Amino acid sequence: HWLARCASESKLMNQWPICVIPNPIDTDRWHPVCPKFAKAKLGLPESQTVIAFGGFGCMTDPNKGFDLLLSAINRMARLAKRPLLVVFAEKQTDQVPKFDCPVYYLGTIEDDTKLQLLYSAADVLAVPSRQDAFNQIAAEAQSCGTPVVAFNNTGPADIVEHGTTGYLAKAFDTDDFAKGLHWLLDMLEPQRAKHRHQARTRAISLFSYSIIASRYLDLYMRVREQSRHQTKSSF
Repeated sequence: HWLARCASESKLMNQWPICVIPNPIDTDRWHPVCPKFAKAKLGLPESQTVIAFGGFGCMTDPNKGFDLLLSAINRMARLAKRPLLVVFAEKQTDQVPKFDCPVYYLGTIEDDTKLQLLYSAADVLAVPSRQDAFNQIAAEAQSCGTPVVAFNNTGPADIVEHGTTGYLAKAFDTDDFAKGLHWLLDMLEPQRAKHRHQARTRAISLFSYSIIASRYLDLYMRVREQSRHQTKSSF
């Protein structure tokens, strides 16, 4: 919907009809795995709460918000038991600022199975993006039952339902982002299981192949019907 607003405000497209259809994901492929099993397969400590963060360029692209995550986690770490931050798709470098929590660099992930394990092992996926058209990993993580903390702006605001499948912080407010992380990590297991289920259920209802295919079909049928009416009225 953020992209739709941008299009509606542009000088070129502000008179064009706009329809919003999300990117589809394979919700059968991206499904939950037992967190205990996933942590064991990845070599992560079973008792440690895990924040996952990553993607190509996640530490170098300003839009990915690495600096915002650093600030949020360092604030949150003073409020609760220190979590483990798992960074994926990036290698460890000496130039990265230090987090006030242990950090594990998973490196490049070359297969979906390993990424599915990471989503399932994580208690929360952090998406501190300044600007994102959609954010595929947030949708995939939710399909695996993993709550997401993101800012309430641009693409991720469509993926996360605040308070139900994750937490939408005020845009670029690292205190509020830290609050969201703390809220999800400090949950008791029954609450955690409930939010995992809600994330999975909503992902299927919004992003599964069958749902997105039906929305395209509906759009094509509407366009075809409008075209027929326009053709008839021209005679």
